Amino acid sequence: MGQRVLEVGTGTEYNAALLAWLTGEPQRMVTMEVVPDLAAQARQAL
Repeated sequence: MGQRVLEVGTGTEYNAALLAWLTGEPQRMVTMEVVPDLAAQARQAL
């Protein structure tokens, strides 16, 4: 079973990408951002 990752404060999504790489493609990753501009920037990076 893969690891699960929860990240609060996505920002530009750099840390989410790093966490995914460090955990070896987690089974499930949830990340949240409440600042609309940063959330939009993270969506574009996906």
